[in-house]
Amino acid sequence: MRGVFAIGKYDLQKQTAQPYLGVVSACQEIVRKIVDDGNASPDASPETLDSIRADLLNDLGHEGLNLLHLPVVVMALDDVQWVDTASIELVSDLLADIEVANLMIVFLYRPDDNDSTSLVAKLNNELRDKESKKILKLMKVEVGRLSENDVNSIILDLLSMDTCSATMDLAALCCRRTGGNVFFLLAFLRMLKDKGYLKYNFGMLKWTWKLEEIESETVATSNVIHSRRKDLDVLKFEKVSIEDFLAVAQEEGILELLTGRNPLRYRWTHDSIQEAAESLIPANESLKLKYDVGKQLLSGLSESEIGNYIFVILGLLNPFALNANTLSLDERIQLAGLNYLAAIRSSKLSSISSTSKFVKCGIAFLPEGHWHSHTVLSLGLFTIATEVKGAQMHEHAMNLYASEVLSQDHLTVLDTLRVYRAQIQYWGLSNNEKSVELCLAALSQLGCRFPRSSFFQTVSLIFCLLKHKRELKKRTIQEVSNLQAVTSI
Repeated sequence: MRGVFAIGKYDLQKQTAQPYLGVVSACQEIVRKIVDDGNASPDASPETLDSIRADLLNDLGHEGLNLLHLPVVVMALDDVQWVDTASIELVSDLLADIEVANLMIVFLYRPDDNDSTSLVAKLNNELRDKESKKILKLMKVEVGRLSENDVNSIILDLLSMDTCSATMDLAALCCRRTGGNVFFLLAFLRMLKDKGYLKYNFGMLKWTWKLEEIESETVATSNVIHSRRKDLDVLKFEKVSIEDFLAVAQEEGILELLTGRNPLRYRWTHDSIQEAAESLIPANESLKLKYDVGKQLLSGLSESEIGNYIFVILGLLNPFALNANTLSLDERIQLAGLNYLAAIRSSKLSSISSTSKFVKCGIAFLPEGHWHSHTVLSLGLFTIATEVKGAQMHEHAMNLYASEVLSQDHLTVLDTLRVYRAQIQYWGLSNNEKSVELCLAALSQLGCRFPRSSFFQTVSLIFCLLKHKRELKKRTIQEVSNLQAVTSI
């Protein structure tokens, strides 16, 4: 394989729920192309897939994707305006790796979403900082609005016409209506055709239109949401099969089928269409609808499958459930457990911000008396909360979560060790004395008591030496020689 080009998209709905979404989808496409290059058919036997998997691991390494084995890798990340913090940190570190010289990453985002407080601005600042240190090369390409001549060229191609002057007035009108946005332009032209303002005359063998009619009957398309809402109404069928629904959605250019081994994976053709679809749902019903979809998705998964879709599931469930007053006790416990699972998975991915969000949600779903009725779940959530707040350097929050755990009398010392460790690691960065005090407190509960003052430490050491000296006198030379050597302290 000479090189790989892969696209990963971020998603508005999964912005805070699923870390590394765009990077993961791009890497999945890279792996899929490598596997397909190995001539594996969709119905390949397990033995064939095992062979390809072994070759893939040998080429890419067991520790992760080794880009050095691929001549050129171009990774395009789309809709970066919805990127998550974990992705920024990962991509920034990846680009800073001097051993990865064959990687190009293309970031695609809306310029309107690049304000000073956005994550896109944070990404731009980090990349510019690395460029100033000559760690990477950065090129910024601004795709501007289409001019009237650009729009006219597109219309000429679409209508198979050759005379520029014949479509110039139509192009000027389309440019005014769409502001030169290429996606809005295509949507606007599609609307003109669907409504009959732009139609093919078989008698004249050419496309015809009435400029005055279009001028009076259409309005400026400042937002594609409004231009596509009526198109989306086409999908409002009753008693229609899912196959017919998806077929029409594809035909209308609303959904597209993803390539790969899974034949039933679709996505929106454009993020603005997704926004348009969601705008059709009344605001007061949107969260409940997503919650119901999430419950339906959850009910169809086995326990072993839930982990693979946990971020998607909670992205649907949490927004409504956090403000719902009608949840049953079982539902609250289930949600707390799901968020605990998501926190574990996101912490393994080193996504601190996502982990913090999931443990916060999980703790919010715990019922009264949870420390006695659901001890294991409560301990798990509060322990991870202590760890993640320590990693985020949030001292006050870390101490609150830690105090909650350490105040539970029915917990054993072993149950609280991770909490002690999180606090010790936090204070070890700035206050060694505090860190030592916590360490001694934890050891004392394990029965290992140490003198705290230097005087008593010296006295204790002398007594220990005298004790061992007396013990040695009781042993023969042969016994001493047979003692196991000390290999570690």
